[in-house]
Amino acid sequence: MCFMILSMRKEDEMLLIADELQAIGIQQMIIEIKDDCLDSEKVVKLLHEFSKYAMIHDTRVRDLAMYKEKIYLAREKYASISLKYQGLLSRNKELTDKLSTKFDNI
Repeated sequence: MCFMILSMRKEDEMLLIADELQAIGIQQMIIEIKDDCLDSEKVVKLLHEFSKYAMIHDTRVRDLAMYKEKIYLAREKYASISLKYQGLLSRNKELTDKLSTKFDNI
């Protein structure tokens, strides 16, 4: 597991850190009970599988946060372009109306 956070929103970063801390706590519990188990080889295998799961979870959460950010930026860009387009339509209508008025007066 890795605590390197790249361009994530604060709330996403906090959720990921909470998940990682929970995973570390579970790993520590497994390590603590390893000596009490008769088959410590199985415990080591379990610990390894859990570590793999934790890394996969970490990757997926980062990917989802990245996609969420890209969607947010795309929505902002769309809204901006849409407003510009609406402004251009409005300006075009004004100019067309002025031209129509001038041509009607000729």
